[in-house]
Amino acid sequence: MPPSARWILPSLLALLPAPWPASGQAREQEARDPVALAERLGEGDAEERWAAAWELGALGAAAASQTTALLDLSRSPDADLRWAAAHALGRIGPGASAAGSRLVELLDDWSDDVRWAAADALGRVAPDPEVAVPCLIAALGDEDPDVARASAASLGRLGEAAAEAVPYLVFLLDRGQDQDAAAAIDALAGIGPPAAMAARSLLERLAGGSPELRWPAARALSRLGPGMEPVLEELRDLAGSEDARLRPAAVLALGGGAFAPERVLPILDRAREAQDPALRRAAAAALGRIGAAGVPVRARLDSLASDPDPTVIAAAERALSDLAAAEAAAPPGARPAA
Repeated sequence: MPPSARWILPSLLALLPAPWPASGQAREQEARDPVALAERLGEGDAEERWAAAWELGALGAAAASQTTALLDLSRSPDADLRWAAAHALGRIGPGASAAGSRLVELLDDWSDDVRWAAADALGRVAPDPEVAVPCLIAALGDEDPDVARASAASLGRLGEAAAEAVPYLVFLLDRGQDQDAAAAIDALAGIGPPAAMAARSLLERLAGGSPELRWPAARALSRLGPGMEPVLEELRDLAGSEDARLRPAAVLALGGGAFAPERVLPILDRAREAQDPALRRAAAAALGRIGAAGVPVRARLDSLASDPDPTVIAAAERALSDLAAAEAAAPPGARPAA
């Protein structure tokens, strides 16, 4: 399978009609029955078994009871069937957590495609981090770059449990290839505050990297919490720089809720009143994030919600919606101030 197809094939297949005759009502009902589909995993030719695995994956969490059947399929000598099994387990999600050890084994499969599917699935099935994280770290050095990037994405999905991967992701970020750097940035954002040692590397990507990495780096910085402290002054300088391409990204990065409000709100207020709508949009997003951390920002967001630019309004409304969700989810004594 060509590398790019690994990313687009699942989406394309989801658009295809179901692999049963339109007139076969019994077959259609079978396709919604996890037990019947699991029986088909061991019957017929490879194409039929592949289709059964695909349909089990499409059921998501409802197919969790058939994890064992998919694990059996993952031991097939046919690489396409091993791919189908690993991919289906990933789509089932945490209900297939028992598959973690087998997916780790598939990281050593001879097939690049199977290794890719296993790496991608490991971040979705909620495996034991003590088992999965070291193996995903090793897979960051896979000879196939798509496998390495899928491993980085899974480490990000595992969140703070993948903290030990941070030095390796920083290396991936620093080595210069934009696609690798993008995967590392997203993973570091997913890990969050334990990725604080990445602050300097992320700032360099924001300030001097390719334009495609500027906003992802800013979002990742905003998720580091107190780990942003070593680069705060540089972010403040960038937010006030003459470079119109950098200012909005720096403003967004300041919205991590890591700093005393008096250190960042004056910068966000200047951005909120700027002529450049990109700065006002970034200010809205940043205010929403620090508001969720308990800083009173609702009045500032309300003013942006009546901005003349519809994109700024949309950003402010998203921030207000996120703030309302944070308020609703917080315990009564710890709700963010409006």
